Amino acid sequence: PVRARAAPRLGRRGTHLRRDLAGPGGIQARVAGTLGATADLAATGTAPLGLLNAFVEPRRVEGAASFDLALRGPLSPSSLSGTVRVQGARLTDPALGTALAGVSGTVALAGGQARLDLSGAASDGGTLAATGTAGLAAPFPASLQVTASGLVLRDPTLYEATADARLTISGPLAGGATVAGAVDVLN
Repeated sequence: PVRARAAPRLGRRGTHLRRDLAGPGGIQARVAGTLGATADLAATGTAPLGLLNAFVEPRRVEGAASFDLALRGPLSPSSLSGTVRVQGARLTDPALGTALAGVSGTVALAGGQARLDLSGAASDGGTLAATGTAGLAAPFPASLQVTASGLVLRDPTLYEATADARLTISGPLAGGATVAGAVDVLN
């Protein structure tokens, strides 16, 4: 169960909050500010990445994220700002039979966009990194770069190869984005 200690007060501009939250898996957060027709809220803390598993199944995410976020203005993604940091996380994909370990980096939020800078090591060898921006509201416009170095690709019954890649993803992630670039199979 999540435990919360709160001292909300109703004021002319809305409800003034100051809450400390603690919950399973290491959830720790402090939320403070005012919530009314507009927001002036700040939130800091840590949360387990496993909270994302319901959204990415059958993939699994392990590790923790620290966050320092603010919601200032209308209740919309464009009012959200701050940073989410991940260090040493793990992402597994049973369909591909692989995992990314040591996933580290930041996601900076501002102006309705997320700026990503994440990288990790593949369980079979090589590294994978993603950088760029993605919109926080539909159609989620993106300008992302994905690079792989020495990435081992394997299907135990068919092949094993090592590849380098430089890919871009441009356009709306909700549909119609363009993927371009090169994949060099080394062996």
